[in-house]
Amino acid sequence: MSKRFVDGNKRGHGAWRGIAAGAALLVQLASLPALAQSLNDLTSALGKSGGGLGLPMVDQAGPANVAGVLEYCVKNNYLGSGDAASVQQSLLGKLGGAEEAEKDPGYEAGLGGLLDTGGGDSFSLSGSGIQETVTEQVCDLVLEHGQSFL
Repeated sequence: MSKRFVDGNKRGHGAWRGIAAGAALLVQLASLPALAQSLNDLTSALGKSGGGLGLPMVDQAGPANVAGVLEYCVKNNYLGSGDAASVQQSLLGKLGGAEEAEKDPGYEAGLGGLLDTGGGDSFSLSGSGIQETVTEQVCDLVLEHGQSFL
């Protein structure tokens, strides 16, 4: 006859439960770095200069920065080339052409995926995961803002 523990389990059965619980805990702990990275992505994506939904303010970006950001958005498939390319070309025309725009640090920053959010701050459109979803929304907002310059 086997001995029973205080909880009524036969010897060994309680140990298996403990091992199973320990394994479950290890699986949860192993997923913490991924969760932490997801939270970091979310925090970065929402930015500190955010508009009402945590999106960055786009209305502080000037025409040169908007033209650069629109090119970035099209090249990285966040916007279709139709309206975005048309607005971008119109903005470049207002700036004196691509050669003149390239002299503007705001345009160069935009080409690199940096949106001028005012006060010397910028919002980076590069990243993956949640950041990509936010970047799609920001590119749409930048396109709308770019149309206001025309």
